[in-house]
Amino acid sequence: GTQADNNTDKTLEGRRRGAPGVSHPLSKLTDDIVREARARAANGESILSLSREFGVDRKTIRCAVRGTAWKHVK
Repeated sequence: GTQADNNTDKTLEGRRRGAPGVSHPLSKLTDDIVREARARAANGESILSLSREFGVDRKTIRCAVRGTAWKHVK
């Protein structure tokens, strides 16, 4: 197949690097958790407490809260 065929196949099979959100096979967050974390951070809750509660690294939750990751979640 062509490169386009291969790219389509890997996306459909969940092997695409950088797959967004819950479609990433190693994702620990969900769209609902990201929304909740954003709301709680906006109300002053610390990134550290959110990361501990949701079981992810501080960088992971910080990127989700800031919108540099999970951009598709509004």
